[in-house]
Amino acid sequence: MTTVLEAITGFLDTLGIGTLPIPPMSNTLDAHVPDLKGVPRDGDGIICQLESTGKLDGGDSAHRAGVAAFCNSPADTALLPKFETGGLMVRHPTQQPWNDWRNCSRDQLKGYTAGCWRAGRIDINERLLHAHAARSFTCQNIQEDEPGKPSKIKKPPIGDVLLPDDVMCLRITAGENSAFLDLAGQLSLHIAIETADRDAKTDNNNLMLESIICGRLNLFVKVHSNYEDFLRYYWTDQRGQARMAEELIWVVKQELKRYPTLDVPLLPANLLKLLRGIDLGAEFKNLDPAHHAQLATRFLEASLKDAANTFVVSMKLGVEGAVNEFKKLGAGVDQIAKALANVNQTPNAIRAGLAACGFPASLIAPAMQAAFPGIPHVDTFVAPHADVVAIPHTDVAPVHQDVGAIHADARTPHTDQTGPHADRSGPFGAHFDVGGPHADVGGIHTDMLTTPHVDVKISPHVDAGPTVHVDTPPVGHVDTP
Repeated sequence: MTTVLEAITGFLDTLGIGTLPIPPMSNTLDAHVPDLKGVPRDGDGIICQLESTGKLDGGDSAHRAGVAAFCNSPADTALLPKFETGGLMVRHPTQQPWNDWRNCSRDQLKGYTAGCWRAGRIDINERLLHAHAARSFTCQNIQEDEPGKPSKIKKPPIGDVLLPDDVMCLRITAGENSAFLDLAGQLSLHIAIETADRDAKTDNNNLMLESIICGRLNLFVKVHSNYEDFLRYYWTDQRGQARMAEELIWVVKQELKRYPTLDVPLLPANLLKLLRGIDLGAEFKNLDPAHHAQLATRFLEASLKDAANTFVVSMKLGVEGAVNEFKKLGAGVDQIAKALANVNQTPNAIRAGLAACGFPASLIAPAMQAAFPGIPHVDTFVAPHADVVAIPHTDVAPVHQDVGAIHADARTPHTDQTGPHADRSGPFGAHFDVGGPHADVGGIHTDMLTTPHVDVKISPHVDAGPTVHVDTPPVGHVDTP
């Protein structure tokens, strides 16, 4: 019988580069201003539902204001603070009974916080996050479906429960960008997307918003390829707010531009069936800590690799731009170096990007060594010397000592203490290198503790401690071991 741990491992094994979530980004709409003409508003400019009686009902106004702000509406962005005070939100700031915080549900929360995130009102979402965390991630709606009546208070008085994907999304909208790497949240979201009803008459608005925020829109549109139909059915046919549908469709197409053009695999049928029956909130609390940590590490590494590919290749930000985006996400220098190395970026480019983004040399050096355990180098035309530590550089100078990375030398004899260099003086003479990947051109020398490299046109010399390398031609010399 398949266990929960095996099911989760199976989930991870179905994912590959281009299929994991991409990092959150709230500024993807640039200066777009949505056309929301015809959307009904009350005297304060708040979007309401126009009923057949002519009444403007504000029961969904928080959600509507959030969705409009998510589409970049300046008018609705300005109205967002009216719905929240001290970590409690309301459906409508003045209409009764919708101004009672006790009837504000998870649906209202998700639409509203999505808009606050897009609008940069992280402060509002931070207060909401802390308030929901204090209630063990349950919502405010302690009233029954008929609001405003004390007799209808739930027993026990507990509101909607936020699932792992809901919590992940709320954390992201509150400014915790790295929360998109949460294993439990992403697994929960993946299941929610694949198990949601695909009928065009099903309201999948909030799931779509969450997919955008959490970096899974490519999966959502593959599973729900009729998203334009359900948006038009919900907003145009059911709500009489056609412009909301058209603006959301535009937003989805704009957001999709960020994703790699790779096919997204769906979960195998049996795995999906099993995962549907899992109480993720409970199961993740009961997982063996060591195995949970192992799964989380695998997921983090895979996600960072995906993110690196997205930044460098899809978004064409270059290495420095990718480092900057990783830094915003709170990734460590070692994680950044490894992620970029995994998508075939060069050591020199990564090192330069890390330095340009303000990471100290004391952190960059060990991160580079961990990301490139044995950077290959070339020895040509260099006199006796010793190399210790694999740090990229080029030597073409005699009698000197290097203890830094990638720098320029043009004199003999001398000592170098700091980074980027290339040695270009004298083709002969003894010198000593404390560093790694470099090009040497010359004769008798010693390489110590080096990893895979190529020696070209070398006269007799000794390599002490290197791993796999090639000497061309292999003129009389000794490799140890």
